[in-house]
Amino acid sequence: MTGVWALAAAAVVIAAVGCTGDDETGDATATSTGAITGHVDTTVSTEAAATSESRSASTGTVRALGDHRELDLRFTSDATSLGGTLFLPADGGRYPAVVWVHASGPQQRLHYGDMAKALVDARVALFSYDKRGVGESGGDCCPADDENAGEAEFTQQADDAIAALEAVRSQPQIDPAHVGYLGVSQAGWIVPIATAGSPDVAFDVVVSGATVTTGEEHLYSQLTGDTDLSGDPAQRQELSRQLAEHGPSGFDPKPYLAQVGVPGLWLFGSVDGSIPTVQSEAVLDELKATGKRFSYVVFDGAGHGLLDVRPPPPPEVIPTIVEWVTEQIR
Repeated sequence: MTGVWALAAAAVVIAAVGCTGDDETGDATATSTGAITGHVDTTVSTEAAATSESRSASTGTVRALGDHRELDLRFTSDATSLGGTLFLPADGGRYPAVVWVHASGPQQRLHYGDMAKALVDARVALFSYDKRGVGESGGDCCPADDENAGEAEFTQQADDAIAALEAVRSQPQIDPAHVGYLGVSQAGWIVPIATAGSPDVAFDVVVSGATVTTGEEHLYSQLTGDTDLSGDPAQRQELSRQLAEHGPSGFDPKPYLAQVGVPGLWLFGSVDGSIPTVQSEAVLDELKATGKRFSYVVFDGAGHGLLDVRPPPPPEVIPTIVEWVTEQIR
């Protein structure tokens, strides 16, 4: 690729291959800074691809807001009504779209911020919804946040993500063949389940999301105090030793990633204290060797909050996402 990939080369380490802190900022540049929580035990059910009868969608009136338009959208997932906002380019037409998958915690839909604007300026729509039990969405919030969460809790949030994607695909302003996910933090475990459970996902982007098991991530966060690393190689080596000694436990996203047939992009910070970047890269390298169309980018010296506004994120993050997404829809 050219453009931002060349721009980012001096600041990041890029490797071709193919989950996350927890508090999001109020605008669409958000991801998280806390620990990833939630443990799950077995494989996801194919019921993630629920029937259309259980996923009706309704829309409000399109609002013209200068450089973009907004459309409120309600949809149903597992008999629960959820609400969100679809950000669209200002002119008419049919557009590819990205569905935002939140980090852990009671997250509301994003505002029209840097991430949304960058996508819309590139003629890609963005949909963000209130998590169940938050804002205008019904149900109980954050089933996957509990340390003892199991398969049902992670699958429920994946079901919501699939229902959101189908609701977006049904809109006349959207090209249904080019709708994918952009997930942050805990979404690194939810997005693979959703993508493995739906034939309609076109691509995935995961920012600061682990590809290791929940048990390994949980131990890593305990060892680091959930704070970004110092950059000392000895610290990294000791963390790697203890993780290897502990081994995998809890929910493992790798079997779901192995089922994914669409392109995927992961973004990591090299000193992330919430997820083990080196170990997550190794999982992606292994999957790449099997033919998966996965890539990852490591931002040197960056921590967990790659899309946080405070502290400012590396300036290459959002352009990297936008250019990669637009490459997938050409």
